[in-house]
Amino acid sequence: MPSNVSQPSSSASSLRDGQSNGFSEASGRRESICSVLNKEWSDFSVVLEMKMGEMAVVTISCPMGEFDNDSGDNGVIKFGDKSIEFIREEKQSDGSVVSKKRLVNFTNIRFEPNTVKCGVWSDQNGLFCCKVELGYRDYLGGIRRFSDLQSFMANKVPLKDFAHRLTHNGMKIFCAECRASILEVDGDKKMDIQASEELDLLEGGVDLSEYAYHSCSHEHGARNVEDDGKKEECNGLTPSNKKPILTETQFWMRYNNSYEKQLLLDKSSFIVSCKGCVNEIGRMCKDNENVVKLDMSAVIIEDPLSPKCIIEERFHSMERYFAYLLLRYSAFDNCLKLMVRTLEKVPYVMVWLVEPIFLFADGKMKEETECSKNVKAKPCKLKKKALTDSSLIHAYTSLKVLYNVFDAESAKTSPAAQDRSVTYIDLPQTTCMRFEEVLLRNSARLPAQNRFLGNFMISFLTVDDE
Repeated sequence: MPSNVSQPSSSASSLRDGQSNGFSEASGRRESICSVLNKEWSDFSVVLEMKMGEMAVVTISCPMGEFDNDSGDNGVIKFGDKSIEFIREEKQSDGSVVSKKRLVNFTNIRFEPNTVKCGVWSDQNGLFCCKVELGYRDYLGGIRRFSDLQSFMANKVPLKDFAHRLTHNGMKIFCAECRASILEVDGDKKMDIQASEELDLLEGGVDLSEYAYHSCSHEHGARNVEDDGKKEECNGLTPSNKKPILTETQFWMRYNNSYEKQLLLDKSSFIVSCKGCVNEIGRMCKDNENVVKLDMSAVIIEDPLSPKCIIEERFHSMERYFAYLLLRYSAFDNCLKLMVRTLEKVPYVMVWLVEPIFLFADGKMKEETECSKNVKAKPCKLKKKALTDSSLIHAYTSLKVLYNVFDAESAKTSPAAQDRSVTYIDLPQTTCMRFEEVLLRNSARLPAQNRFLGNFMISFLTVDDE
């Protein structure tokens, strides 16, 4: 029986609140999210972008007056093996010259200083750009295709392994918004959690009976099971009370009267909402109204013996989960254009995948002090220090995307919103808002001049942090 007493773990709560992935609670007016784009670069901000196999592009926000002004002082940008320095010599009143230095260090890349070229000022506000060769260890083992990257992300913690743990340890399911308990199963009342890696993709797009006959009839034979005195047919594609199904993006379970206090079912739109906060958390199966499909991004599914929920366990953050969603649907439908819609089929944001492997790093040059000149961090601790020291930057492997956000009006009138050559991803409203905010926040980390390409905005999603 569902319980309203237990609460999700602190780790799951932090993931929901955005402490693990860099976004705030997606509630309130949608217009407030766009305010993140008003963020302006401060002086000496640095961003590095590199497509695998090409030279890295380094952009530095540096006032031109720092290089050549009326006093005759000159500034120089210098590349080291793992650092970028800005050095300026200032003349003092007594005629002496004092050198002031700002620098930023990188933890996992190495520059080839002799290859720096194409240094230009891109505007009059002090945006300096150049290209440089990098020495970078390819942790992804030569992965270059979207489909291979999707498999790499999914196999870090396989779905079957997590389903096996839930079967033996029990599980808890909470609403991600209000943390109301939806389902709780302890170790004594075990459920046999079935894992299906493709069911959520096939449902609605492929004849399930045809798929079952050709693909998994040898594993899931039709049989009768007795549950609460009733017999029901279970063919492996329909969940029963004792055998729910865990997919890559959803949790399929059988609805009964015991969930009336937790769930609201709208039989006209087939949308399932949390009764506590009335937020969308999933859908009903159109072929079987007794089957409820809870969306992984709208609920918290956790193993009681683990401090992490399923998304944090498998993908570490919602940002990486969103990247995985795009890659997964793109690989399944062999399409690079994806339309994220609400559960009511309203276009929300169109995403165009550009580069599967894209190195990105950003930070700010820090003024060097006398005490920091003689302090050297151990290489093994550089990555850990990068989380707290603003002068240390860790480069992440990212997925580069173009996107176009639709408001209520453009969702009806924009030609892009009516594009039929896209692959559709239907998500709960709050998940769409979080996805939009992640894209906008990452766009704001780029220089304002580099955030747009035609009618599209440019962003990226982290896929690996090794």
